[in-house]
Amino acid sequence: KNQKLFTSTILTTLILSTPEATRAMEDEEKDLPGIKKPLSRKDLTYVEEGYGFICRNSWNSMQELKEAARKENKYALNTLGVLYRDGIGIPQDYKQAWKYFEIAASYGNPEAQNNFGDLYCKGLGGQQDYHLARHWYKEAAEQEDPRGQYNLGNLYYYGLGVQRNYPQAWKWFLRSAKQGNVEAQDSLGNLYRDGLGVERNYPKARKWFLRSAKQGNVEAQDSLGNLYRNGLGVPQDYAQAKEWYEKAAKQGNHWGQYNLGNLYRDGLGVAQDYIRAKEWYKKAAEQGNADAQYELGNLYRDSVPGIDQDSAEARVWYEKAAEQGHAEAQDNLNELSRDGQAQ
Repeated sequence: KNQKLFTSTILTTLILSTPEATRAMEDEEKDLPGIKKPLSRKDLTYVEEGYGFICRNSWNSMQELKEAARKENKYALNTLGVLYRDGIGIPQDYKQAWKYFEIAASYGNPEAQNNFGDLYCKGLGGQQDYHLARHWYKEAAEQEDPRGQYNLGNLYYYGLGVQRNYPQAWKWFLRSAKQGNVEAQDSLGNLYRDGLGVERNYPKARKWFLRSAKQGNVEAQDSLGNLYRNGLGVPQDYAQAKEWYEKAAKQGNHWGQYNLGNLYRDGLGVAQDYIRAKEWYKKAAEQGNADAQYELGNLYRDSVPGIDQDSAEARVWYEKAAEQGHAEAQDNLNELSRDGQAQ
């Protein structure tokens, strides 16, 4: 077929065919810029899991991997694309990744189809094109690739390259979530919590947030904390809220940090502690969370146990929040100015 001939021509020009030449290139590449991390055994292993099957391919060296790719092994082609995309063991090169993903995707490899869709979606190595991203995500999704299903759901959720369609987003998130994709589980929880594309159902939202949170997803952990704090679909339980906020906060999630700060400020599920509240607000504020910046400003403005009043410091944090459009921070900033404080 013409596609086959075209593919073979590309492979001939992309891959060094002799072991000596390949080894020489690998030696040269060891100290080249653009390499994010050295090559490991895991990087030379391709694993694909689906309903009731596991496909595993492994190569002992870059030379062996490239030889397999030269012979048009679709798993090797996708793996090479990943190495070029992420700069693992070889200089990062999105255009090279593009070529390898395109070939592997045309051979029906679902991982490569999803990866190729990612390049189109993000405009890496070529022009951003949501329509083509959707095409390749759908190719992967229909082969039950969970990342392809999740990514396709995202296009429908945000209306990228398609008309926004929450029922379609729900459909693809559900298929991906059932395969254990943590991001799809979290997104499915969002749909049930907000009543988008489905009837609002807090118990179902909790179910999917919990599955995702137990796998370490910080957004789901924070969302689960919100359900417990507000008694949505579960009995109100500040101790449980604190547990989940803390899990997210310790992983650096700024909303988890902000919400944990609120619990310490108000003494909900924990002993009231303004110093701990300040610590968590500051962690979130330094990541740009405007609500945390505002609350940090309040702690410095007001005289609270353990924190000295400091109008100058309050102004600093109110300004940061106000720059992001936080109306209450702007009001407090104006009030400081009227009072002639910390100018």
